[in-house]
Amino acid sequence: MKSKSVTTIIFTLIFSTTLLDPSLSELCNQNDKKVLLQIKKAFNDPYVLTSWHEDTDCCDWYCVTCDPKTHRITALTVITGSLTGPIPTQVGDLHYLENLDLHKQVNLTGPIPPAIAKLKNLKFLRLNWNSLTGSVPDFLSQLTNLTFLDKTRISALIELSFTIAFTPKISLGIRAITAPQMSTDNQSSPQDPAADGGNTTTPANPIPAAANLSFNNLTGPIPASLSKLPNLRSLRLDRNKLTGSIPESFGEFKGEDFYLVLSHNQLSGKIPDLLGKKKDFANIDLSRNKLEGDPNALFGSDKTIQFVDLSRNLLEFNMSKIEFPKSLATLDLNHNKIIGSLPVGLTALDDLRGFNVSYNRLCGKIPVGGNLQSFEDTSYFHNRCLCGAPLQSFMEMKLFTTLILTLLFSTTLFDPALSELCNQNDKKALLQIKKAFNNPYVLTSWHEDTDCCDWYCVKCHPKTHRITSLFVPGGLSGTIPPQIGDLPYLDNLDLHKQINLTGPIPPSITKLRNLQSLRLDGTSISGSVPGFLSQLTNLNYLDLSFNKLTGPIPASLSKLPNLGHLRLDRNRLTGPIPDSFGEFKVKRFYLELSHNQLSGKIPAALGRKKDFAHIDLSWNKLQGDVNSILGSDKMVSHVDLSRNLLEFDMSKVVVPKSLTWLDLNHNKITGSLPLGLAAMGDLQYLNVSYNRLCGRIPVGGKLQKLEATSYVHNLCLCGAPLQRCK
Repeated sequence: MKSKSVTTIIFTLIFSTTLLDPSLSELCNQNDKKVLLQIKKAFNDPYVLTSWHEDTDCCDWYCVTCDPKTHRITALTVITGSLTGPIPTQVGDLHYLENLDLHKQVNLTGPIPPAIAKLKNLKFLRLNWNSLTGSVPDFLSQLTNLTFLDKTRISALIELSFTIAFTPKISLGIRAITAPQMSTDNQSSPQDPAADGGNTTTPANPIPAAANLSFNNLTGPIPASLSKLPNLRSLRLDRNKLTGSIPESFGEFKGEDFYLVLSHNQLSGKIPDLLGKKKDFANIDLSRNKLEGDPNALFGSDKTIQFVDLSRNLLEFNMSKIEFPKSLATLDLNHNKIIGSLPVGLTALDDLRGFNVSYNRLCGKIPVGGNLQSFEDTSYFHNRCLCGAPLQSFMEMKLFTTLILTLLFSTTLFDPALSELCNQNDKKALLQIKKAFNNPYVLTSWHEDTDCCDWYCVKCHPKTHRITSLFVPGGLSGTIPPQIGDLPYLDNLDLHKQINLTGPIPPSITKLRNLQSLRLDGTSISGSVPGFLSQLTNLNYLDLSFNKLTGPIPASLSKLPNLGHLRLDRNRLTGPIPDSFGEFKVKRFYLELSHNQLSGKIPAALGRKKDFAHIDLSWNKLQGDVNSILGSDKMVSHVDLSRNLLEFDMSKVVVPKSLTWLDLNHNKITGSLPLGLAAMGDLQYLNVSYNRLCGRIPVGGKLQKLEATSYVHNLCLCGAPLQRCK
């Protein structure tokens, strides 16, 4: 009885205090909560911050992390979503913040606010793939705790990065090395490999960085004071518009195995000799700038550097005098003015996995040994007189050239074009395309007096010598020229990540009747998705994602008889999903329409096609239910309908046995989870959070192995991994 009385008194006291101050029942610090609500208001209450309600515990809010002991906010992570405007100054009032990550917020504008300098506990800063402007602020040097992430994870990502970056894409006839775009996003769904032409589509972050301001519109010089950060071990400022020289102080970074990425800017001057003071750089990427001089300072037997990319600069030095460290794993020097021969020391680099010295002025025989003969000939071509395996020998080339010149001398007196393999109509069209794009650097090799079958970014058919592939990995500006349509044998057109490519898709593309793959993604093209694309009857892959396309989706696309993959995600499309999209002919179809403004009900007609492989309709305003997509007779394996306005009874859904991925988070779904989910042995991912579900989570299969975050924020869902049901 005495124990009962004590318990009653305690509950009475607690009850009375919580009536007076409800915040006492929360874990979240009230100052932090106030700041977060101010940040939400400053961003105009975006959908991604819907869970930030004044009457709930901010430690349970989406995009934030609380310390398990102090309950102070230690992380603010908003990856993709809909943040608009400048970074609020209130961010600086989260004094215990260790991780600030605003990634892929294309409408995040303005300069980096000085208030960030107040975050003295900050260890990780990532503000990349945004539209930030202004300079790289000097006050960042005040964040003395900025440091490094898990080294093991970085090593794994770098290794994968090398593997993909230096693998020639022979099927597309690509002669360039294209850097892979890795991601460390933990809130976005991984895409199917086929969604990106065979590579996993993920945002560009091959190296997790403690300070990452890449892919913005930052201008001006790089502040030398950044080298004063005592714990910094990784700095990314790539893909901006930075000018000036590399600070000499960057040889004074204290962090071990330092990662420095400054590529894709407008940096000039010489590579500082003082960079050589730091002997333990792990990664240096200075590619695609206007740097001059000699990189000797970076190399030497006493260095431990693994990854060096100095490609596409104005470097001019004698390669034969360079001594490379044994630790070197990749070396990219393509498109410079390098002379001399390849040093024999390269054969002793057992870990060399990536190598490219193409488009220079090198001569002599490629040393035999090590991994040098294992690389494609594209790693060496377009030099003055480089020879030896994997290129032809010098004597073979000389004899072959002499014979050809002798045989063709008489004919070339009458018509020099006869000495070329390339079709002259194709060559004329390509030169017109180059001129329309204002002679960009990426098309430097397109010279009227050379064979266009040898040009960069194009591929000729081995028998007909007609141009069959045009792939340009960057550097174009303006609209797509109508002359594109004058390459009638083109089966692959790929203008990927051309952020300065604008205007509508030209009607002349309909002339490309042999086109099988059309990829115009990651650009700034606008206008509508043209209905005339339905005339490209040989098309099997169409990717128009990550653009600024508006208007409805044309129903006529379903008439394409060979189309097996359609990506229209990350645009501004409106209207309903066409009913005709249930009529695609190809089996195991991939359909991705996410991150648009589509509305209306999911068409019941989609159910006519039972063999969709992948459907992603997430981040739209769709209504209705999932019955047309799911069912025991369907073959679908990946379904993402998250962040819509779907409202249906989940308990009545029949899940197909083929399903491996189901994301329904942030909808208005009611009912309970169907027992059929427990029988899904191949289910790899499930998320039903932020709905109105109730009842016990079925026991069995992989349902109890999922994180609790897969189920949180429902009305009364219970059972492992959530709390026990009452």
